Amino acid sequence: MSSGFKTIVLVLVTIVLISIYLNAASQRATTVNTNLKRGDQGAYLNFARKVYRSGFSYTGGRNRMPLYPFLQALLYSPDLNDQEFFARGKAFNTYLSILLLIFIFFVLRRYFALLQSYTITVITAFTVFVFKAPYFQAELLYYTLFFFAFLTWLKLLESPDLKTAVLSGTLTALAHLTKASVLPGLVIYFVCSFLKSAGLIFASVRKHDQKYSVQEAFSCFKKALTVLLVFLVIISPYELESKKRYGRFFYNVNSNFYMWMESWQDVVQNGPRRYGDRIGWPSMPSEQIPGPIKYFKEHTLKDIFLRLKRGAINLFHTANRSYGFMKYIEIFALLAIILSVKSLKDTVDSLKAHNISALYVTCLLLTYFSLFAFYNSIVGGIRFVLTLFLPLMFIFASIIENFAGSVSLRVNSKSFSLSSIIYSILLLVVLADINFIYSSRIFQPDYGL
Repeated sequence: MSSGFKTIVLVLVTIVLISIYLNAASQRATTVNTNLKRGDQGAYLNFARKVYRSGFSYTGGRNRMPLYPFLQALLYSPDLNDQEFFARGKAFNTYLSILLLIFIFFVLRRYFALLQSYTITVITAFTVFVFKAPYFQAELLYYTLFFFAFLTWLKLLESPDLKTAVLSGTLTALAHLTKASVLPGLVIYFVCSFLKSAGLIFASVRKHDQKYSVQEAFSCFKKALTVLLVFLVIISPYELESKKRYGRFFYNVNSNFYMWMESWQDVVQNGPRRYGDRIGWPSMPSEQIPGPIKYFKEHTLKDIFLRLKRGAINLFHTANRSYGFMKYIEIFALLAIILSVKSLKDTVDSLKAHNISALYVTCLLLTYFSLFAFYNSIVGGIRFVLTLFLPLMFIFASIIENFAGSVSLRVNSKSFSLSSIIYSILLLVVLADINFIYSSRIFQPDYGL
């Protein structure tokens, strides 16, 4: 089969898949997501309307970030009523999701072969994106920006360069302006970069080979400072306004207050929300304002553990019965584990060679999952934990490729890599799944908005 014919087949299959995707998202928009008050869609809609009416100067009440409402405001017209703007916003988000998937595919191609990249993109499209596409929400934009930022942090820990550092700072800032959840990832990257620099300096002193290691250490840390500088420059107008209006940089009602309460009912009935936290620092006695210090004073380690345990169980339970993505995470994880154990010596050598990157990935996944489990007491569902879907798929795919990419199997006198065989089977599985997704799962209810 010639490469030209393969390209034609790939293009035709992609056109068919996009058509199915758009039709499925449209059906979900008209049969499932019909109430703009579901979740915070109405809040995003009102945010976008205020942005338009203010001449794009309104930046919100520090519950939701402004980037996504600014995009939606570009579509607003004063003659639209709520339902018409809601329908237009859902359609915009659906087409935006297609664009994001195209970006994801081409970014994956920088790391994997065509088959592998295409399979992961199709899995992402039909087990996550198609369900979230017809919603007036920022999630899909944030998932994508966070994933791209994650890749740049990982690359900078392996081989820092100025271009990647500037790109990383930009992507991190855009992700932050989409949802205020990116800061833990940035902090973890910065700490790991510092540890790598310190380790290089320590190694140079121990080995009496100071010039190369010290230069490399300073280069690594300077790139981390570049990421931070670019990030701060881009978000500075927003954060300076936060400081002026609320008295705090990085003011966000969710991370400052709500996550440190017991439940959403507690937030509504007793929290700073009743005391003007959206227009300024809440006007309530300081000792009553929820926050991490107050929370840890009033709760034991057992309380915290039980809250994390409940949240984790709820997340796994909801994820397993939701959109179908857990099956593929489990398959990729199982393959990665089997291949790693089968080549245990190579696995250990790889971990030693990339110890800081391994530490970074482990800390990032554990930190974010713990935060999402902790916050599950306030807001349930899987919209937050889906942030980790693309990073997880990338990590497992990288492990599979590392051990299976170089292994060849002969079939009918032809040689195929084990990786190609695995991904061919996975692609067939997800393509077979699409019929069930299109005919049944797309009509299932929301699993946390």
